[in-house]
Amino acid sequence: MKSSASQATLDDYLERFHRDGSAQRFYFICHSPKENLSLPPSSQLHLWAGIELAHSALAAGLLDWLIERTR
Repeated sequence: MKSSASQATLDDYLERFHRDGSAQRFYFICHSPKENLSLPPSSQLHLWAGIELAHSALAAGLLDWLIERTR
């Protein structure tokens, strides 16, 4: 998980994922992207950034946990 990232950072991690070859899925999670981030369409590549990450955290019931972590 990255707190802040650019498309260049995402592309670097994606290249490492492809080069390594030991995992079937790639998740890139960033709460404060520096710009709009994107991945090529693929069911194995997942990007959670900004508002999508916030929605996912709320849907998973993590609001109280997040509040406690920021105190």
